[in-house]
Amino acid sequence: MPDSSSSGSRNRLQSILIVVHPGSACGSANFNLGRNLADGCREVLTNDILAWQGPIIVIDSDLSSDLEDPRFADLGAAIAEATERARAAGRLGLRVVGSDDTLPGEDNQSQAISGVVACYQLSPDQHRFEVTGCWYDPEEDYGCVNDVRDTLAAAGFDTSIRDSAISLDEEVDEQDDDEVRGAMLAFFNRTDGEG
Repeated sequence: MPDSSSSGSRNRLQSILIVVHPGSACGSANFNLGRNLADGCREVLTNDILAWQGPIIVIDSDLSSDLEDPRFADLGAAIAEATERARAAGRLGLRVVGSDDTLPGEDNQSQAISGVVACYQLSPDQHRFEVTGCWYDPEEDYGCVNDVRDTLAAAGFDTSIRDSAISLDEEVDEQDDDEVRGAMLAFFNRTDGEG
């Protein structure tokens, strides 16, 4: 039987959605998962973000520029809509930079979320986090989504991974994977004689 005191306190905590590295769900996902599977994962993530009605923090990376590509416009628009909706309601609607490929002067995803927690004085007795985005590893505990979850859990926050988090362990469609390889080979063969 579930502990009603813990579920009662959980219901009193303000839930905040964190979307980690959404740009990785674009071209990078197409490359790593194959276009068909990546399209499906993006659709699930997009719908999850559109359905979210609370505070939201987006941790962008250098791949977030892919969100401006017309092929990935739905995901980019969903993020913009969710952050604007949160701000309009007087809630946290924030985008910060936190890349796993830390460059001088830039924070990585765990530093970025730690900075947000400190800046906005978020506390485990008032807030909980639901984390999604790229990449999530359900078994090996590596990945940027895992890193953000672990950073928050170590600070005492109740955290969970949403079903929309995208994993590199998704089963790649072999035919789609062959199409990507074929396109890459055609490109390299075409440009091989140039220069």
